[in-house]
Order: sequence, then C-alpha cells, then structure tokens
Amino acid sequence: MPERSGLLRQPTVLSVRPRVYRGEWLQSAITRWAWSIFGVSRGTLLDAFGLAELSEHEIRHLGHRASEDVLENIEESIGLPVDVLHRMTMEGATRGPEISRTSAPSIASRYLWARRTGTRYCPDCLLEHPGVFYAAWRLNWTFACVRHERILLDSCPECLLPLSEPTGRSRYLWDPNRCRANISGGLPVSRCGADLTVAWDESRLPDRSFVLLAQAQISRAIDRVHSAGGLFHTLRGNASALRAAGEVDLIATLSGLPLQDLAGLIETEKRVGATAPSNALATAALVTAAFMLTKANDASIGPWIRRVTFSRPPAPVPRGAGYGPGSPRELLAKWGQPDGAMREKILAAHDQDFTISQRLVYGSALSSVRRYAAPTAAEDGRPFVQSQQVPELLWTEWATPLDGGGAATEWALRSALSAALQTVDKGEQLPEYIDRTRTSDARSEDRVRRLTRLLRPKMVGSPEDADRARARYHRTRDAP
Repeated sequence: MPERSGLLRQPTVLSVRPRVYRGEWLQSAITRWAWSIFGVSRGTLLDAFGLAELSEHEIRHLGHRASEDVLENIEESIGLPVDVLHRMTMEGATRGPEISRTSAPSIASRYLWARRTGTRYCPDCLLEHPGVFYAAWRLNWTFACVRHERILLDSCPECLLPLSEPTGRSRYLWDPNRCRANISGGLPVSRCGADLTVAWDESRLPDRSFVLLAQAQISRAIDRVHSAGGLFHTLRGNASALRAAGEVDLIATLSGLPLQDLAGLIETEKRVGATAPSNALATAALVTAAFMLTKANDASIGPWIRRVTFSRPPAPVPRGAGYGPGSPRELLAKWGQPDGAMREKILAAHDQDFTISQRLVYGSALSSVRRYAAPTAAEDGRPFVQSQQVPELLWTEWATPLDGGGAATEWALRSALSAALQTVDKGEQLPEYIDRTRTSDARSEDRVRRLTRLLRPKMVGSPEDADRARARYHRTRDAP
C-alpha cells in the first residue's frame, strides 16, 4: 500500500462499489452515496474513507481538488479507481484549472467568470437520477440542459434561496433531492425541505433554440478547454459589450428569448466585464447573443456591432474631441480584445470611422471587403483579396491629397478598380477595368452594383462619382 500522509487513517473497506454517473461532482456523489446506498451521514462515510483527521477546509475542497493520497484512500474503501475520482473533481472535470480554479492562468483570472461556490440544477435531471449534481452545473458557462431543453434553475422553487450544498462533515441524514436552505435566516436552523424536482414550466425552451445550440457548442469547448480558450475570451468580450450597451431588445433578438422575459434581468456593472450575470436566464441571453455574433457572417452583423458600440455611454472626452468609437485599439478594448474572425467583424463594421493610416495598419478595409468576397476553392477557405491589395483598394483616399495637378497615369485607376473587382466577382476572367459602355449588359451591371456596394462613397463612391473620377483622370493625363 502506498505511503499515506500522517493525517490519513486506514480506510474501511466497504462491500458496495457505488455507481458513478458521467460528469457527476465528487462532493454531491459522496452525499448521494451516504443517503441512498449506505444510509449514513456524510461525516460517517468520510470517516470510513479514513479522512477523519483532515481539516474542515480540506474536506470542503475535495470537490475542487483532491490530493492523490486522499483519492487512494477512497479507492481502497469503495473500489473506484483514482483516475475516475479525479475526473469527478472540478480540476479533473474541466481537464485542468482553466475553468474551475483561480490559479493563473485560468478562466477565473483571465475571464473572471469562474464560479467559486454554488450550483445550478435541472429538476428533470434530478428526477431522472436522484441526487446526481453535475460538475458542469457549477460553471457560469453552463446555463441550460440540452437533454431536457430547459434553462437551469439557480434557486429552490419554493423558498427562492440559492441551494445550500453539503460539503462538510454533516452528521445528519438528508435527501440530496431536497432543499437544505435555512429559511429562518439564523438560529435555530430551519431547513426548507422542498422537493427540487418540482419546478416551474417557464424555463422550458423551444426545440432548435439558439440557447441550446450555444450551450451545446460551449459544452464541447469546455471538454477541450486547452485549445478553446479563445472562444471563452471572445464570448466574454461580446457579452460584456452587449451588457454595457443595455440593448436588451437586441440581446433578445440574437438569443431568440422573449423580450418580456429579460426585462430587469440584464443589470449594469460598475466595472464592465468583471462579473458574470446573476442568474441562468440572464447568462443564457447574454452568452447566446454573444455566441450568435461570433457565428453570423452576413452583412447584417455590421449594423448590430455599430449599434452596440454607439449605444454604450461614452467615457469623458476632451472638449471638441467628439463621440466616435475611438481608435481601433480603444474600440477593440471595449469589445474585450477579441481575436480572429470577431476582431475582423468589429474592424469592418467601423471601417468608415477610422483614419486612412488606421485602416491600413489594422486592415479594416480588408476586413470590410471580406464580407462580400466570394470564397475560393482553397482548402483554407480564404477570400481572394490579399493584404497587399489594401493600398490599391484605398487608392482614392491616399492618392487624392498627393495629386498636385500634374500628369497622372491611367494605371493607378485601372489597377485599383481591377483589384476591387476581384473581391466581388465569382472568379471568371475580368477586364482590367470597368467598361462603362457595357453597363447595359446584365452581367456588367451586376458587377457594377456589387462594386458600388463594396466600395463606399468614402472610397470610390457611386457610379456617378466613378464617372467624374475617370473624367478627372483623363483631363489630368492630357494636361500640358
């Protein structure tokens, strides 16, 4: 037998090997085993595990992180392997400390939304498997039960108090399916005792709900959190921006939840992004809306992002500075410094608000044209506009201030329009520039429409602006 700590006693070998449910939390499993299998209190069962000399602090933290010698004691007593017991702790259930604990680096320290105490629950799950509380319910990122298609509950349906979890050495028997909250508020203790499987029907979700889609994706990301940390970072930034803007109707639209159900639930924060929403329904609405922002790829995402940005109360600004979105760096900070596609969406939505140098440095013009670019047949699915084409796409803005009236070549106009056409065409061979004499042709007219939709008035402008620009170039080229 491996050498044990001096605080551990020889465990009692019990004749029954308890059943473990996938994803079950260790502390709730101990409570369930004590009640339904052995018919004893939690304290008595912990003593049988040889843990009588452990401090109360260590006992209460068994569900977060347990030392190997403690798990070996439990293994010897009831026959469950150490690796199975480890996966029942928060550290093992989330495959590392990124979600469950506050040691850096972690979701608690980076994203501030880790839950230290308390749990949510699904009444249908408790009815199906009495006393089984899942580790995932202890995460703020878990807000819905995909199996039973409902929002998780945060409190007892009768006393409306948060669930009181037995994590210590309690010496009395208690059914884990009943609420343990102290409804007296002090001494003597008076337990609620309500059946947690009896709940309201208002938390049901429709089939194919956006909330269920988001929860399923997030649950898969939790299982591979080492490679999916960027998702949590982006979701927190999006949710915090939506919350700070106070756009409840937009949150309801994106999440698919009724607007009347969210009234008063999306509370403001003193420090944006520091705290998770207070209950499962608010979390479901905010995180689902944030998730849909990351998945929406059509042109409608731009106005939504701009609406959130400009609905947020501005910070104090110097007199005369205006109330724009700020520099790209400040704008991205308001959205939680997202990475990848979400970063491009935010930059593209505010491209018209940036200076020329900002658009070139941050690539917002490139992000903007990607919304309309046809995908290539390449495996990576990248659009065929390239980074080196950004100066050409912006040629009218950087060339006009430098035009002193001297002779100009037609190459600048032709190459710029040719590069722009490549971003909106479907890949067939194109002329080097737009032949305006062929606009009666349906295909040419369609190309012009796509071009004018892509190149805003601040860049090339409307077809009439393009005609005037070409006439100006001809006059300039022919000038003596």
